[in-house]
Amino acid sequence: MDSGQDLIINRDKERQNAKDAVNKIFSEGAKAAEHTKQYEIELAKLLLIEALKKSNDETKIPATFVKDVCKGNPLVADLKMKATIATTYTKGWFEAVNVSKLEVNIIQKDIEKEWGRKE
Repeated sequence: MDSGQDLIINRDKERQNAKDAVNKIFSEGAKAAEHTKQYEIELAKLLLIEALKKSNDETKIPATFVKDVCKGNPLVADLKMKATIATTYTKGWFEAVNVSKLEVNIIQKDIEKEWGRKE
């Protein structure tokens, strides 16, 4: 078992890890929002283009199919992928915060055992 002083140092490191993870949540969340925005803009542009083509074309395509086709555009698909990745990172950082909180609680209990009091 670590000494009481080592436990406090470890607890403080875990608290800092949690704070760092919270900061990452904000930055990754902002990236996710930006990528989602870009994706939606490009998708809307393509949908408009395809809708205009459809209105001038004698071959009628179901409207739902047009959206699916637009999602297959390399730029739109890339933007959607970036948004999904950023969202996944954000969720991962939430888990990192939870792990750090759990670790702090475990270390705090060890401190209480070591010193016989709450710190």
